[in-house]
Amino acid sequence: MAMPSFNVFIEGDENLQFSKAYFTQLTLFDAAMLFDTYPTILPLNSIGYFEFSKMSAEDSVALSPDHSVPHKTDLLKITNTWETEYRHGFVRNWELEIRLFMNVNENAECVRLSCELRDTLVANSILPDAMLACLDTQSIKNLICGFKDEGLFPLWQLRYLVQQDYYVPDSVFNGVAELEYFTAFATTPGLEYPIHLFLSTHFLENVRRLYRGKSAQIPSNVEALRRRLEMTTIDSISISDCNNNHFDAYHWDTNSEWLAHGDSLGNEADPDILLPMLWAFATVDLERYEIFEDVYEDEMVPLQPLGSADCGIIALNWMHRKRGGSDSIWTFADGLSRRHRLLRNFLIYHHVARLCEISGKLCITCSYKKAWNYINSSNLRLDHMIEKAENLVT
Repeated sequence: MAMPSFNVFIEGDENLQFSKAYFTQLTLFDAAMLFDTYPTILPLNSIGYFEFSKMSAEDSVALSPDHSVPHKTDLLKITNTWETEYRHGFVRNWELEIRLFMNVNENAECVRLSCELRDTLVANSILPDAMLACLDTQSIKNLICGFKDEGLFPLWQLRYLVQQDYYVPDSVFNGVAELEYFTAFATTPGLEYPIHLFLSTHFLENVRRLYRGKSAQIPSNVEALRRRLEMTTIDSISISDCNNNHFDAYHWDTNSEWLAHGDSLGNEADPDILLPMLWAFATVDLERYEIFEDVYEDEMVPLQPLGSADCGIIALNWMHRKRGGSDSIWTFADGLSRRHRLLRNFLIYHHVARLCEISGKLCITCSYKKAWNYINSSNLRLDHMIEKAENLVT
């Protein structure tokens, strides 16, 4: 009897607990329940020796929750050679379980963070019971609904908003900035388009790289920005930056010759920032806008204390206030409540956008204005979206 292909072999039974399909479908509630009995991952170098034997006809034994599994680095010593050995007919009779071992390693963090996320939601009554019950049924790997590409990230990553010693990854940071961007637009009556722009961390990353390489090809996001400045009137632009897990930000009032910089560690602006930025804004109409000529350090940026990982939250707060938002200045004392408010707003928006997508009343490709006209009728504030969301179900 011919052996199955290697790709089929390593996938094993997708119905098994801890298979790839199992983790893809794992819900928030089930992840929280699983955490206490999650298999123990052994320390590095727990495998001192291994060898391959002839293939066994025995079926793979399912991995039990109280099982101990080798560290992923130890497993790589096996997986780096097992395809060759398999083709020669050599394999251990438990080889099918190695894929499960790898899955356990690869998903340990998202299961742990999902459990902590749900515990925080419950302990702090962040969501109404009905909305939490709906969230409990969703996969922890489902993408947050209602965002464009740069705002997309899985549900479990919202755990990084929960406490102040957790750095916010740029995926979540850009999502929060995007939500802030069109919340400001939707709650300001009489606007046909946003007059305050937020540019994600990817913008400066691309601009620096392409400027240094003297690329003749202008990236699509820079072209879109230039067209936007040419076709509409923009009052201000906030630009976020991230280096070595630290966020800072720049802000340009388009009637000012200065580019403001804010950094919660008190660092000065990148000394080489002006030329790449001026290249990005190369086609700005000088009759409509005052192009910036220098950078200044804004003194109204609160400094994060030692041990705090709030640089991203502070940068978001600073950009909000620079564009004229009503939010108060960040303090460490209210830092946790700010994070929980961001978490609540995110989950409420995700809930509403998901219901709209399910009902067919909102396509992900719809403009934000159309989305907010539907969700946010009568200039309904984000804090009052729960009632509107529940009405969408009926």
